[in-house]
Amino acid sequence: MLKTIINKFVVIKNDDELKGLLIATSYGFFIMFSYYILRAVRDEISSADRGNLQLLWTAVFFVMLIAVPAYAWLASKFSRGVFVPLANRFFIACLLTFWLCLVFLPLEARPWIDRVFYVWTSVFALFVVTVFWGFMSDCFDNNQGKRLFSFIAVGSSLGGMAGSATTAGLAENLPAFTLLLLACVPLEFASWCARGLHRRFNTGSVATPGEADKVISGNAWSGMKAVFASRYLMGIAAFIALMTFVSTILYFQQASLVADAFANRGERTVFYAKVDLVVNTLTIIFPGLPDRPYHQMVGSWSDAGHCAGGDGDGVSDPWFVPDPDCAGGGAGDLQSRTLWINQACAGNFMDRAGSRGEV
Repeated sequence: MLKTIINKFVVIKNDDELKGLLIATSYGFFIMFSYYILRAVRDEISSADRGNLQLLWTAVFFVMLIAVPAYAWLASKFSRGVFVPLANRFFIACLLTFWLCLVFLPLEARPWIDRVFYVWTSVFALFVVTVFWGFMSDCFDNNQGKRLFSFIAVGSSLGGMAGSATTAGLAENLPAFTLLLLACVPLEFASWCARGLHRRFNTGSVATPGEADKVISGNAWSGMKAVFASRYLMGIAAFIALMTFVSTILYFQQASLVADAFANRGERTVFYAKVDLVVNTLTIIFPGLPDRPYHQMVGSWSDAGHCAGGDGDGVSDPWFVPDPDCAGGGAGDLQSRTLWINQACAGNFMDRAGSRGEV
């Protein structure tokens, strides 16, 4: 029955593929559910501390310079079945730490907790999405990606809607640190989904026995090499640079306008959450400018901006869908190569495709 319903939107070839699709879609739903609970809280800080916003963005930049190679090194020490849940649970531990600080530290410490949380959430947004789509491109081959990634992306947008609606409904009645605890729940569910999908790694055309349990290879520079080796990816990189320049200006203006319009922090958080809810809803209804009409559903969702992971705040787009033709999908090196085009998501996918001789 379920397969019949889903087949009205995407072509499912067998029951194993259906199970993999459902687990992957649930994974995306829970990741975005968690992130969009936190996103409005983060954006409210941009209004509350707008005088220091440029310093916060500078801090994000320098933290990324350290976090990206550290992340790549750590990823190279584990198999994907271990690393992906471990990464999610690391972020859960961070959220619990923020909650403890907000509850037990004096009120005078709140501005600094907010600033650290703002930087952390920006890093979180990049890494959890990079891990997610890197994992997806390893679990589904090129042909499956063309058929199934749109369905997975819709699940992610529905998760974004659920998270935004949750924050919009609770922000004025609950303190922000309670929302941090709430965000831990879907993030843990996402870890379970990652483990479940790892056990069904044969969803894609992975012919090598034990491939899923191999330690992730590559390093933080692998994606950069792929970017500079491809005019297509360099074009995406240029697009990101221009988009980020413009969106940064708009983001600063947004922070000031919202700060002037709402005096109460809870009201500002609700407003930001409602904006996110509208955006995610429109994302499902109007999926952007698809580059080719090969999906039965809502289009490929793989225009350059989505492949690059562009976001209105210049950080990352939580529901971008990598173009399978760009991505290649399937077995090969994983997350350590995704870091430079999301800032290098596309480089990661090209690298994996090349390792299988697809490009």
